Order: sequence, then C-alpha cells, then structure tokens
Amino acid sequence: MSDNNSYDDILKRLEAGEISADEAGRLLAQARPEAPAAGTVVPASGEPVPDMDRFRRGWQTPFFGSAVLALLGGRYLLDTRGRGGFFTWIGRSTARLVFGLGLLGALVSYAGRRSPWAHIRVEDRDGTRIELDLPVPLDWLSRLLNVARPWVSGVAAEQIDLAVETLESLQADLVDEQQPLTIDINEDGDRVRVYFG
Repeated sequence: MSDNNSYDDILKRLEAGEISADEAGRLLAQARPEAPAAGTVVPASGEPVPDMDRFRRGWQTPFFGSAVLALLGGRYLLDTRGRGGFFTWIGRSTARLVFGLGLLGALVSYAGRRSPWAHIRVEDRDGTRIELDLPVPLDWLSRLLNVARPWVSGVAAEQIDLAVETLESLQADLVDEQQPLTIDINEDGDRVRVYFG
C-alpha cells in the first residue's frame, strides 16, 4: 500500500469514526517517511542536495588567497625599491609576477562570484566516491560569444544569438532558484549525480 493510500485510509477511518483523533495522529506519524533536516532540499530521488549556499561562497577562498599573494608581491616590491644587484632584480621580477598573478586571480574570483556551480558526485559500484565542485562561468561564456559574434554571419550568427539567449536564461534561472538543476544517472551500480546551481 502506498503512502498516499495509507494517509487516505487513515483519514477515511477517522472521518467514519472508526478511530479517534489521537489514534489517527499516531498512525499518520508512523506512515510519514523520515523527514530531512530543516532547510534541506530533497529532489525526486529522495537524496538530499548539497548545501548550495555553501558552494556559492566558494569564490571567497581563491579570492582571499590571490589577494594575499598580491599583497606579498606588492610588499616585496615596496621594500626593495631603489636597491640594485642581480638577486634583487630576480626577486623584483618574481615579485612582479606574483603580484600580477595574485591581482588577476582576485579579479577573476570576484568576477565569478555570481556564477552557478557544478557539483559532480560519482559513486562506483564498489563504493568508491569522487566529489568535484567547480564554478560554471555561464556569463563569461555568453560574453565570449558576443565578442565572436561580429566575425561570423548567416546561420552561425543566428546560432550564436540563440546560444547567448539560452546561456543568459539558464544563468538567471540557476542563480535565482533555491533548488538546483539535478541530473541523476544510475547504470549498472555506477551512479553519477550532477547539480547545477
């Protein structure tokens, strides 16, 4: 008997006066499946979705790490200003590289803070699990297509316009939605789950 039928049966028995309200409450509580923790989104598969808010804050780690690199490189450049010598020149060249890469990393991380993330969960039939979380820069991809647009014509231009519209729509849907887009593949005991959001 399915859960809906047992709920219906319990309510019909209560309405007919066969059981008391207390008895109906007890039976309904027993028929109810285990509830997930408060605030947990559960897709149709019944398994909890990863905490998407936690992953949306994932841009902060590379941002602050890159900012620290930029600060260290800049500090070295300031400390060695006006000094001469071969090793100082090598140190200053390396510090310029560290400063530039740190600044670039911080800018890229900050620019990607609103990008949706792809959360990939792979479970092999022998129990081996792999988890991977990556930002998906849909907005950057649509900007890149817009840059390429003037150099193409005809059908290719129409396809680029359609791809840009689709990417912008997907970006808006994934960022605004509380429940992520879920792809669940289960084949011969191997399972792949991908969450976008």
